[in-house]
Amino acid sequence: MKSLILKLNYDLVAHPNTQTLPISPPAMVQRCVTSVQAARDDGRTRLFVNLIVPLLPTAKPSDIDPWPGGLKQQFATVEGLTKNILGGVAGSDAGKCSTQVLSDDDACAFVLQEGATSAEDCAAIIFPSVDQLEDLQRIDKMVRSPLLYELTSSSRIPIHTNTSSIDSIMF
Repeated sequence: MKSLILKLNYDLVAHPNTQTLPISPPAMVQRCVTSVQAARDDGRTRLFVNLIVPLLPTAKPSDIDPWPGGLKQQFATVEGLTKNILGGVAGSDAGKCSTQVLSDDDACAFVLQEGATSAEDCAAIIFPSVDQLEDLQRIDKMVRSPLLYELTSSSRIPIHTNTSSIDSIMF
């Protein structure tokens, strides 16, 4: 329940005049950026972000599974959305953004966006899972700025050593 309340609070703070979900990837990125900024301004630094991965242009309504390659196939799309979100949160261009793959098999990666100052840096973990628990703990200790645990509509539940310190923003 805490996550739902926080999601509603940050969404209302960041978007007081809208009650609808974003319907395009750019709108989703912008909503996420302003919501994460509002959470950061409130002192929140660990966030779950739930994104809906847009379908490939080649997907047809008759497709049983529009992502037959699973998370590996979704990775490039989610990485692009992540870099756009982090660039918006940091307020800098995406040229200062780097990706480190934590597990190729699980399509898990750490993305770091440098800001103009270290206070504007932010990071994300794409498709976190229990298989990368040691990496997640190491990154959690290393990153002092906002760290987003990114989930998608077909996500796995991440494991964190102190879930009481993680808030949720869902789109």
